[in-house]
Formats: sequence, structure tokens, C-alpha cells
Amino acid sequence: MKLQLRNQFRRAFSELAPDVWARQCKEIEDELVRFCLGPGEVQAGGIVTLFGGLRDEVDLVANVVARLLEEGLRPALFGLRQDVDGSFSSEMDAHLIDELQQVRRGQLGVWEPDVSKTARVNPDQIAAIMVPGLFFSPQSGARLGRGGGFFDRYLARTPASVVRVGIGMEWQMREELPVEAHDQRMDWLVTNRRHIRCH
Repeated sequence: MKLQLRNQFRRAFSELAPDVWARQCKEIEDELVRFCLGPGEVQAGGIVTLFGGLRDEVDLVANVVARLLEEGLRPALFGLRQDVDGSFSSEMDAHLIDELQQVRRGQLGVWEPDVSKTARVNPDQIAAIMVPGLFFSPQSGARLGRGGGFFDRYLARTPASVVRVGIGMEWQMREELPVEAHDQRMDWLVTNRRHIRCH
């Protein structure tokens, strides 16, 4: 079932005209900033984690970092943890970002923090985590990711006080999604049209 849904996502994305995708991305960036300042209730100085870089996901780094800083919030970005031998593990850590010069493309092609120039953030210091996904369920908060488990593992380490926010377009919303024991649920969803409190 999950494989079929991932194939559905790839087909749907491939059929989107580039100008439509660009417009939807701008709309979701605006909605995300409104969410953080409104129902997301991220207080001044609060840490908000972002993501971006893959061709078929919203690039929250390039266009949202500066806007959050202007609003007095503190953006952070995930990077893969490096083991002692220099290899990358399957765990992520969040690092504070003060400027885009602290960001680079990582080994998976996504934006990552330059860990030599940024401070690591503990999971319990974060106010809100923005989470990518292929599909989301507004009813249950279920999320279908790409299958690597990176975000599920990180979310499992965060306390309940951290707000989990799925980021996806309206066409990525589904009434029901398959859920396994390790799958983490969202508290809110932000689309290019609205923000939704999950039940």
C-alpha cells in the first residue's frame, strides 16, 4: 500500500506545471509564517526547524529563514549525525541557523547546516518541527514519508510539548493512510491554503 501511494505521489508531482508548483510553494511559505505567528504560538525566540532541498518538496530554507528571523524566531535545520569515523549515521540533529551562509547541500541533496558554524539544538529546546511528507491525513495526523525513517526516529526523541507540523500541498491530503507502530503523527498540517489541527 505504501509503495503504491509513493508511486501516486511521483505521478501527481510529475504532472504539475513548474509555474503551478512555484505558486503553491510561495503560498505554503506564506501560510507557514502565518501559522507560526498565529495558532502555532511560537513565542519570540522560539526555535522552528525547517527542511528543504529535494526537487519535489517545498524549499523552506531559501525563502523562510530570513522571514522567521525578521519575526524574532530562531530557525534550525536538520543534518545527518556524523559518527566518530566520519561516516553518516541514520540519526539527525538540528542546528541553529542565523544566516544562509551556514547552509550547504548535504550528501542526500537536501540543505544541511554547516555543523562547524552552527550550534546543535536538543530536541526539548524546539518549539515546532516542520516535517516533510508525501501524503498526510488531516483526520488522524498520519504521515507517509519516503521510507528512510529519519523524521520518525527524530520525532520519537522529542517531548510532547514540541509541536509537530506536517507541510504539504492540498493535493497531498488524504482521508486515510496506512500507519505502522513506528510512524509518528502530526499535531498540525500546513498546506498552501490553510492550517489544520489534527484530531
